[in-house]
Amino acid sequence: MVSDPNQYKPIKLVLSDMDGTILAPDKTLSPATIRAVERLHQAKIPVSLVSARPPRAMLPYVRQLNLMAPCAGFNGGLIFTPDGRTERNVIFSSDIVERILHKLEALSVDVWLQNEKNWYVRDGQADLVQREQKMLGFTPQETKNFQHLAHEVNRIIVTCPDKALIAHLESHFGQVFRTEASILRSTPIKLNITPIKATKGQALKDIATLCEAIPENVACLGDAPNDLPMLREAGLAIAMGQSSEIVKEAATCVTGSNEKDGWAEAVEKFIIPRCGTIDAT
Repeated sequence: MVSDPNQYKPIKLVLSDMDGTILAPDKTLSPATIRAVERLHQAKIPVSLVSARPPRAMLPYVRQLNLMAPCAGFNGGLIFTPDGRTERNVIFSSDIVERILHKLEALSVDVWLQNEKNWYVRDGQADLVQREQKMLGFTPQETKNFQHLAHEVNRIIVTCPDKALIAHLESHFGQVFRTEASILRSTPIKLNITPIKATKGQALKDIATLCEAIPENVACLGDAPNDLPMLREAGLAIAMGQSSEIVKEAATCVTGSNEKDGWAEAVEKFIIPRCGTIDAT
């Protein structure tokens, strides 16, 4: 972990990842987490969700939590308001999409494309597609040819049960496309490829500006490698208890797992005492 959390500035904004962080393993918000968000509302601390998910798969949770601050989907590439209005949308150039797809053609992986409105897959019956559909709450569109979609892509997702291959692709593609794309795993079997300026770190800066805060006054919670850019920008970085060591090493504090209400624990233990606008007892 990084330096002493007691040295950090007052918290004025909370940013949180979703899957593996604010959501329990069954993709629900626990009663303790809902109470913790309400406590932050009482403290007049805005809460924002920043996720690899498309915005349409985030909005039901945004509304359930009565959030007022802008949130970000596609690993930070699309910032939107709680009423669904787009504030910023970063998409790939078609040339980059075509080159990435060409590199993936010979590999034993499944590739999906997503934009603000749709999710495209080659096989809607594939096991990982079915699991993702259940999680996101909407059905993808099947297409055998991605080329005609290259001009409107927010995120390329590469999935494969082979964890070692996904880790290799993260490293290899990260070098090949290092000036053009952000390439990070959100799970051991899912690789997220977004435009170079579409990162959770950039989202933290942009949302902080919209909320009239600075990164030093932001508390951030995450669990996966794609959360590292925002954890490294935040004034107070909190890793979930089940996070990998690389995520914990980037954090100021480590809370409990998402299976054991670690998000609510982090609010009470690390964030509320630094808010300065509510009794911490």
